[in-house]
Amino acid sequence: TEEPDAFAHSSLYLKIRRLIRSKAPFLICPWTSLKRMMWLIRYRTPSERFNRIHSDNYWANSESRSGEGSTWEATRRARQAIEEFVRNHNVRSLLDVPCGDFNWMKHVDLGIPYIGGDIVDALIADNQKKYTTGMCSFQVIDLTRSKLPKCDLVHTRDCLNHLSLPDIKAAIANICSSGATYIAITQFPAETVNRNQASGFTYRELNFRLAPFNWPEPVVLIDEESHPGKHLGFWRTSDLPT
Repeated sequence: TEEPDAFAHSSLYLKIRRLIRSKAPFLICPWTSLKRMMWLIRYRTPSERFNRIHSDNYWANSESRSGEGSTWEATRRARQAIEEFVRNHNVRSLLDVPCGDFNWMKHVDLGIPYIGGDIVDALIADNQKKYTTGMCSFQVIDLTRSKLPKCDLVHTRDCLNHLSLPDIKAAIANICSSGATYIAITQFPAETVNRNQASGFTYRELNFRLAPFNWPEPVVLIDEESHPGKHLGFWRTSDLPT
């Protein structure tokens, strides 16, 4: 069985990891590859993987089960960027997928209808109980295949970075076919190669200006400042290559 996630982020575990990195770095790659392969075999679909991430608090963050990228401090610039974009571009509705545990988006001053979607059933059930209002609702959504509600802006911060290239292509096509005017995604302009991976646990940096996406310049690009090179980009869906 897997090690408890709390141990995987404990001081003892971190000391052991530092020791291996300094004394036996040749073990890192094979161990990482083996561990990833075991997880992918056991949890075969993205839904199974993300549900397990949530149930185990895989990211081991005390503030948000959605991980350190969803904390109050890490989202300071993202919150500002979304508020400004909604005001400046006449956005009348927002679809947020994945909404995660709604830890930071609940602090964004939108003033428009908001729909939060996530592939994790338990997250949506919890959000529905805690946060549903006349302007705020939640539903289970698989961004790659669910029929999406029509909203002016689809916000997918830190989502596509976890998906395979085919799943990213399916998600983008799904968003564009929903009738959305704008899409907001995490963008790393300095990244030079977009590598493929299995959808799930691993987060990697993506540059949507490069192949296989080849997107044009975004309408707005905001440096999030919380992580080196990480930006939040806003594009018109009509500008994206088909």
